[in-house]
Amino acid sequence: MKQENVDYKLVGAATAEDQWDVEILSGDFAHTVIRYGSIELPENSDTISFNFEVVHCLDESVTVSNELLQEEVGEILQSVLQLAVERFIEETEIVEEE
Repeated sequence: MKQENVDYKLVGAATAEDQWDVEILSGDFAHTVIRYGSIELPENSDTISFNFEVVHCLDESVTVSNELLQEEVGEILQSVLQLAVERFIEETEIVEEE
């Protein structure tokens, strides 16, 4: 699984206070910044449907149609969601203990 602050980091979007972009820190797409659009978890499916845009990339030929980038972005999304669930569980446990 991808690791936050090792393989990617969340960065504040320049266009909105309540939006986050993701900078890829390692691999073929290092220094590429992407922004997730809609994310869907279809019922009765073990897949995630999402879209994204390339906000910044040193290689101008890299686009959302690049299948290797799609895989990388999917793995990062999986990590972000897993961490969000883990943090929610930890916060919930702390509140219940109080």
